[in-house]
Amino acid sequence: GTDALGVMAHFCMVASMMSPNFGNDRLLLAAWATFQTAFFFAQWVEYNVHELHHCIGGVFGITEMNCSGGLLSIGVSFIDRTSLFSPIGPTLPLVGDITPAKIGGLGWVMLQSGVIVHGFQLVGAKVKGAEFQKAVTATAPAVVAAVVTVFGFSDEVVTNHKKLICMTVWPLLTYNSVQVIIFAMARQELVVLQWPSAVYLLAAVATRVAGPSIAAPLLLSLFLLFFAVLIEWAVSASNQITTRLGIRVFHVKPQKD
Repeated sequence: GTDALGVMAHFCMVASMMSPNFGNDRLLLAAWATFQTAFFFAQWVEYNVHELHHCIGGVFGITEMNCSGGLLSIGVSFIDRTSLFSPIGPTLPLVGDITPAKIGGLGWVMLQSGVIVHGFQLVGAKVKGAEFQKAVTATAPAVVAAVVTVFGFSDEVVTNHKKLICMTVWPLLTYNSVQVIIFAMARQELVVLQWPSAVYLLAAVATRVAGPSIAAPLLLSLFLLFFAVLIEWAVSASNQITTRLGIRVFHVKPQKD
């Protein structure tokens, strides 16, 4: 799950260069949500078919996604970005003015979505009937988190707090991804009901009911909560790997006399 943690650095760099001139905050959130969700689906495919060959055309997969994000963040820093935000086409509903930046954002979302769809194809080819339905149901926590990120918050909250939204969903989707890894290693049935995703959904509803004024403290509190849960999981997993499997990475096991 380390790569799922690392993508945040790449995305933050690109987002900071694009925002606030990008012109479509929900598209920016969609790029982030699909980016993180693709990592979940890579682990979900491995959990169900026991092979980590999650890629498009046998070439473009999760590793390439991560490397592309890093290369994109480096490339964007060396160019004159004003041309990226200049309109080059008509104004479209939900999208606004067509600009090179938005075309790139739409392409990125489509590419990530293609990886996710391909994951369903890989699992569907080997898992049939009720077992496939159960496998699809297990994707609910990640799908809910992604949908809430893009559509769950009001326009005012998205405009003023999109960075907090990205920060909050980052440890949430990472947690969902590493849960799949752990259940795959333990060969246990994946738990569908993940409370962090439910809490995130309720938080989005609360910002619409109580008003956007509660969004900032609520999102910041959730980020700290989810990050603490993620750290607790990492410490617990490290201890179990060391004590139960005898795998020691950071120190040499003392030799018996």
